Amino acid sequence: MADTEVPALEVGFEIDFHDAFGQLKTLDDLIGASAANAVREFQKVEAATKGAVSLRGATAEITSFGTALTKGGASAARELASVEKAGEALSRQLERQTSTFGKSREQIRAMKVETAALAAEQIRNL
Repeated sequence: MADTEVPALEVGFEIDFHDAFGQLKTLDDLIGASAANAVREFQKVEAATKGAVSLRGATAEITSFGTALTKGGASAARELASVEKAGEALSRQLERQTSTFGKSREQIRAMKVETAALAAEQIRNL
């Protein structure tokens, strides 16, 4: 409880993903480089065996995996933006609720009138 002995409600939280998207990009780059190296080496084997071993299906699978990984990263970014937006909305709602906690209707109305008057004055001063 604060020193003023006025009831108060406080909420604080922080979401930190520690560069998760940077790490996903790095993983995507590593997979791409490793897959390219593997394909080159297997093409050498294919050439050495005069076509007895084929890499065509595996190359298609690696390409589709890379595409799926890229789409997954984009989807994760959209979800993170959605979570961030919802968190900000929750924070605004909690701020509104805490600003009126323990106040009567008359006090809340007076506070709204004062806020509107201040906003009007600030607009007039611009």
